[in-house]
Amino acid sequence: MRRKALVMAVGFVLVALVASAQGKTDFSGTWKLNVDKSDFGPVAGPAAQTDVIEQTGQAMRINVTAATGQGSLQYVMEFTADGKEVTIPPDAPLAHPDADVVLQSIAAAWDGSSLVVHEKLTYQEAPVAGVSHYTLSPDGKVLTISSDYASEMGDASRTFIFEKQDSSSGTTAATAAHASPSPAVPSAPAAVSVTVAGDPPATPNLSGTWVLDAAKSDFGPVPPPDSRTDTIEDKEPSIKIAVNQTGGPMGSSSFTLDLVADGKNVTTSTVMGNEAKSTAHWDGNSLVVNTQVGAQGNTATLASTYTLSADGATLTVVRTFSGPMGDAQQKLVFKKK
Repeated sequence: MRRKALVMAVGFVLVALVASAQGKTDFSGTWKLNVDKSDFGPVAGPAAQTDVIEQTGQAMRINVTAATGQGSLQYVMEFTADGKEVTIPPDAPLAHPDADVVLQSIAAAWDGSSLVVHEKLTYQEAPVAGVSHYTLSPDGKVLTISSDYASEMGDASRTFIFEKQDSSSGTTAATAAHASPSPAVPSAPAAVSVTVAGDPPATPNLSGTWVLDAAKSDFGPVPPPDSRTDTIEDKEPSIKIAVNQTGGPMGSSSFTLDLVADGKNVTTSTVMGNEAKSTAHWDGNSLVVNTQVGAQGNTATLASTYTLSADGATLTVVRTFSGPMGDAQQKLVFKKK
């Protein structure tokens, strides 16, 4: 199952988490993301996104349609909010039943004409705290969502700039400043419901020509090759990895792994004259390839984990060997050509 990166997944959904407020800004309308004016921080943002927000009192319905370089995502969120922290049931995931990101609780409150949303999430079971500020421009045409996230994996900040695409009625920040607050209306406890449609969240696409950076790599107990270039064609779920290596303790070699990233299909390749059987699957945003190679009556296993950097320019492959000669681990760092 494809998965998407944490900050991209959170960025999609934060647009939808707006609490109602009597006499406060109304975010109703069709909002189109301005990719050029937005700042996605350390993780690539969507190629396009449109949110349709329907705000009626404390009731909110948001229809999100987003596109990335690897696929599309569409889902609907409907909820009410009263400013209190609301615990989300475990079976109501952030964006998709198999996503790595799970929303645990939301608390929203008004700060003047801006809405502040606090969230507690988990990413691959690690806790993440997020706070987002929703601000409407005085003319009601621009919605800015500034978000900060903190976790044991590090901090990240993102700013999404949306432009209004229709003339939906509603109170803008400018008119809200002159509006008299309406009396508070008691409401039922806040709730969140999620309906997902379209393609599943996308994993990173590993396609490209990758050149080994020997200086940044760690080959463990064996000398490095003179050069190595991996050419990857990532056409999910099919992934082809063509390896061209010169020099090194085993001499020059070229081979191709034809993989199916579903964790089930076993593919057969020839590696340096020996038969190799491989399976592949996604673990979060990393591709894991397990290979067994038979040679001279012995069997060696190789587990390789491919991880793409946030900017898409560096591919790190951690390889763990196990065989009759013992165990070893290597870290190969590739730069995109």
